[in-house]
Amino acid sequence: MTRLQIAAQGDHRERSAAVRLVAPANSWTGAELRSLPCGGSIRIEAQSNGPVRLLMTDADSYASFPDVKAPLFDRRIEYSTIAEISLPQSGDYYLIADNRRGDSAREVLLALHGRSHDVHDVLPLTRQFEELRRQMDSAFDLRGLDLQLADPGPELPAITGRRLIVGRDFIRRVEAELPDERAARGAILFAILHAVAADWLVTETAPEPAATRHLAAALMVLFNQIDGARSQAAHFAERLATDSAVAPDKKDPTNPFAAAAARSVLHRLKDPQTLLRDMQGFVLPRMRPEMLEQLRRQTPGWADPQAVDAALARHFGTPSNDRNSK
Repeated sequence: MTRLQIAAQGDHRERSAAVRLVAPANSWTGAELRSLPCGGSIRIEAQSNGPVRLLMTDADSYASFPDVKAPLFDRRIEYSTIAEISLPQSGDYYLIADNRRGDSAREVLLALHGRSHDVHDVLPLTRQFEELRRQMDSAFDLRGLDLQLADPGPELPAITGRRLIVGRDFIRRVEAELPDERAARGAILFAILHAVAADWLVTETAPEPAATRHLAAALMVLFNQIDGARSQAAHFAERLATDSAVAPDKKDPTNPFAAAAARSVLHRLKDPQTLLRDMQGFVLPRMRPEMLEQLRRQTPGWADPQAVDAALARHFGTPSNDRNSK
């Protein structure tokens, strides 16, 4: 096991490292990234000499390998990939080159660029919104949906026309009720994505309230926010909505923070891959062609290759059997 301490470069919050992993045929290898900070991020630039599965996990998930339930990153790469991953907690993390399906050795060259944030400057509100806007717009066709802050704003994030409005008063109530920053950020993001999910499902025939919250949870997983999703769901699952200043009417089936809804989300997040698989019929048609092409080249376990091809065909008219011709 290679052990790395990512070294500072210039700004003490900017760190980088390089590592070479060689995974023998029908085997795997890994590298330990030591003492990474909560709230930071790490950018992975990987190059390999052939197909190999690359994962990043926390210590608990690493201990259960190969039965990893919730990796921070899990992608089968052909020759190269780039990913940026948020760190949900401080501690040691592990990069794994899994070549158990390979019949020849694989060499993976990794350039790692980490960034930590000052304790009092972990994604301040305006930066958090800018980053969320960027991530959502790069991954999905939001059909002109604009994310805006308002003061005091609506009780919960809501879509008016093509504006998704998030109230500062809502954010203040979340931060007051959930002193744990990870849970608070998770609740804010979950409420925003719940509004997005409701917008996506508006054309469906009488969608179940559960579909909206499960789609929102799936989007949290795709945006690498599974830890925040779990933290906020655990908080609201333990209390009645009437005890919460954040959750409105507990009888409203569309309330994302009702105790029953939170328990349902918490249950589905125990198996995020199955959740994504169940929600791909709503997710894939909204993805931008660039994201679909990436899924087509490096199809994750949750995605049906034929469904990915069908979503691409709607953009370009690509024949569904073109996958096998490459």
